[in-house]
Amino acid sequence: MRVVCIIDLNNCQEDYAKCLDFMKTIEQKQETVSVAEKADGLDIRIGFIYQDFSPRYLEEPMTVSEHGSIRKSSVQDCHKISGEDIQLIASEKYIRYHLRVHSDALESNDSLGGTVTNLHYLAMLIKDIAPYLEKKEKLDRQLSVFLAPVSGDSYPFEDDCGDVDYDTYHAASQYLRLLSKQYTGVIYGVKENAANQPLVTSLEFHRGILNKTFFPLLLIDENNYDSLFSPLTQEYLDILFMLKKRERLGKSADDDPYAAMTDYVAETGIKHIRAIVESSGFVWNNCRNQIRDFLRNCGEMDLMHFSLFSFLIPVIEESSELDFRPYENVWRISQELSLGVRQIIQNSIQHSEHKEGFLTFYLHHKEENEETNSFHQRIASRFPEIDFAADGRDEALELIISDLNEKEDMIGNFVNNLSFEVRQNEGQQKQRVGLEGHETLIRDNSRIAIRNFFSEFRDCDALDGWELFRQEDIMSDLRSLPWLRQIVVLL
Repeated sequence: MRVVCIIDLNNCQEDYAKCLDFMKTIEQKQETVSVAEKADGLDIRIGFIYQDFSPRYLEEPMTVSEHGSIRKSSVQDCHKISGEDIQLIASEKYIRYHLRVHSDALESNDSLGGTVTNLHYLAMLIKDIAPYLEKKEKLDRQLSVFLAPVSGDSYPFEDDCGDVDYDTYHAASQYLRLLSKQYTGVIYGVKENAANQPLVTSLEFHRGILNKTFFPLLLIDENNYDSLFSPLTQEYLDILFMLKKRERLGKSADDDPYAAMTDYVAETGIKHIRAIVESSGFVWNNCRNQIRDFLRNCGEMDLMHFSLFSFLIPVIEESSELDFRPYENVWRISQELSLGVRQIIQNSIQHSEHKEGFLTFYLHHKEENEETNSFHQRIASRFPEIDFAADGRDEALELIISDLNEKEDMIGNFVNNLSFEVRQNEGQQKQRVGLEGHETLIRDNSRIAIRNFFSEFRDCDALDGWELFRQEDIMSDLRSLPWLRQIVVLL
């Protein structure tokens, strides 16, 4: 028998951080007292399982046919963690960590977005704990994750009306497509089987599922950076706009997530454009060449720019022909956003601890019968640190960029880099130049905001310092901008 450590947690940053801290404390062989402290506040159970089994049976009862279809759990002697258990798992050679992730009810598309985009914290946890789970020194550590349906968190996962939530499984399959293949057999959910019954199974990464509100989570490093930020060729645009509705693009369905990423991102973008155009009442085959030529004439466009453009173009209502004026504005906005994203990702790869970063974005929509002021209030309640001007805009783009840096937050690291640049310059008397902008931002660090990295300023921001800083060529880039970056732009 092997030890299984079952951890129930909510789909939020705080719980993922606590869980990761607990697991790393065990794997780093810290004192039992320290492990007990990390376990405090977490819902942890300990049990025993046979060596060879599928993680699905931690959630779905096993059927023992020779005993007349008797159902039983594969977990034996499951109980809440105790001090003795902590000593056991700290010394045990074989452990399976099984995380059960719970989300709130999906009341609207934005609720689904909150559920799905918060899974980037799960991706960060998996990426951070992975090195500890490699087999070494005769230790065997395994990880499985179960995304509980919001309808019910135990088999058969039904709500009070007998319905089962399958949306979480399909949304997570698209959002974590490139991660779920990299960690095959780790992340599980509940989908409907051929007999219309709930089936616990690993996420689906082969199907080209389309969601109009969120973009798949990307893990970007030096190996795939260029493919996202290099200009698209004319030939590639031709292939994109000739893609049939159910056709897969190039290697988008490849088992290797690194091989699949470029074509999968492009495929997602072109499907979004097609969906918006058809929602406007136009026949795709009649106008796809017009859109392709419009993009060609606008100028160079990299894959990130194309992806943002595809998400931001509006539905054009009550028009007999395609009006490209709204598209021109979106092209400019998406270009500016792409440049900002590129700068931050570049610095994540160059200067962060792990030399890589996660990227995703989510488009918040005003509901059909929702007033614009109510929409602004809803977004402001989700992001209380952001003030919105009541100017009639009815969409908000949320950009999420993370680089797993645990030592400093974004602004703190930026200011430290400014200080380093000043100290380095002071030691080079012959080449010393004025760094008034650097020094101003260091003094006014409480007035620096994330929006400044996207050239957005308010009266309370250190605008004068930024203007001086950007004139000082000695520091042409933004250096490392660590940990989680969350930017919201009203459109």
